[in-house]
Amino acid sequence: MSFLDQLKQQAAQVKAKETAKGRNEEQLKQKFEETVLPTMNKLHLYMHEMTQQLNYIKPDTQVSYDIKGYGTYANLVQNEYILGSYDKEKNSFFVRIFCHAPRKVRFELTEQDAVEPQKDYFWRNNIPFKWGNVIDKRQRFLKAVFELQGQVIIELTFSADYERSAIKLNARNFAEIGVKDYILPPQEITTAFLDKLAMYITRMSDDDAVLKPHEVGSIWGRISDDPKEKLRLQILEEMKAKRVEELKAKQAEAEKAAATKKAAATQTKTKEKKGGLLGGLFGKK
Repeated sequence: MSFLDQLKQQAAQVKAKETAKGRNEEQLKQKFEETVLPTMNKLHLYMHEMTQQLNYIKPDTQVSYDIKGYGTYANLVQNEYILGSYDKEKNSFFVRIFCHAPRKVRFELTEQDAVEPQKDYFWRNNIPFKWGNVIDKRQRFLKAVFELQGQVIIELTFSADYERSAIKLNARNFAEIGVKDYILPPQEITTAFLDKLAMYITRMSDDDAVLKPHEVGSIWGRISDDPKEKLRLQILEEMKAKRVEELKAKQAEAEKAAATKKAAATQTKTKEKKGGLLGGLFGKK
């Protein structure tokens, strides 16, 4: 075979691959438009009707969570549902669920090194809280007081996944604090499936079999074996870390200002008070 014939053969192989790729892309687009998007609309309509009825009924659904640093956060009531509008550009929507506690609760940490990780944990998982340091008359750390604001927010985000021809569910703070991801094949999202999913979301059923087979990611630290999923979660973690650093910087500025003000006030006193002094106002999330 001449060199020119070899080039022609290689060119023919490249053209064949490009043709096959084009056909696959057409098939992918067709499946996305004919199967995935209609299923997304079906999902959104179902969730719309579900949230409407639930907000009218207001079921008294008791839930509890294991909270790092505190323990069991009990007596929460899952009773408020918000459905986000359908984003046609991103082909996604969310269901936000609020769990309310009858009162705020406080707990203390006596190890100073545990304070920052605790704040990071609350920020990362979107748990509303306030906190403050307690110091002695020499400005030495005694303990940190955290106050949970009586609320845990659940967020379920559904989005159309073009490459997988499927529906992605990102679930935050549902069964436990943290994030889990699921890939739902459109053909499996039948009325029976939606009924089971609704019963699981409303905790009328504790059978997680409706979602368990579709899990591809889980609580912080364990991620999918899919390289693209690993990269996506890595980017999300970097974004969260950046946000946490920004919040920490703002908190540090507030602490410094509060400490300076308190030190100035202390110097003007003729008598020092006995016992611990509050080292700073509770900082908002």
